[in-house]
Amino acid sequence: MFTKVRISLSESAPRKRGRPSTALGLGNPIDVHVGKRIKTRRLVRGWTQEELAKSVDLSFQQVQKYERGSNRVSAGRLYELAKALNVPIQYFFDEYHEESCESASGAPIGLKEESVDFEGVDRMGDSQLSELVRAFIKIDDIKLRRAILQMVLAVDYTISEPPL
Repeated sequence: MFTKVRISLSESAPRKRGRPSTALGLGNPIDVHVGKRIKTRRLVRGWTQEELAKSVDLSFQQVQKYERGSNRVSAGRLYELAKALNVPIQYFFDEYHEESCESASGAPIGLKEESVDFEGVDRMGDSQLSELVRAFIKIDDIKLRRAILQMVLAVDYTISEPPL
């Protein structure tokens, strides 16, 4: 009366869940950019992933995923992160310029990350650099900040230019 039917799980293709990844398996470029900006600001503040996670009621693993761009940050969570890191929400999108590029589906999306070197973020572990950045962001006077920046750029220019 009943017939046994054998079903092999290996015969069926595995279902992929979630959003598609890019060609290199990284997250969407804007998610990666936002994640790098979160990490940069966290390091500028001198916080660990655990400290940031605690301030917004997350696990440090979730902060890691946000920083890598492997998990997308929701608008509400981005708002909480901006408050905790003391930056406007726009900060996370700064340096991400509009240019023609394509989404994973091939449709133009109008955003493309400029070739910006974020590897310098790893240098934030350098205590002098971290101290300098923390002191600089505490300066409220815009004119003074510009003057300090011009001075640093002038020093860099004189160091990098070969003597005549």
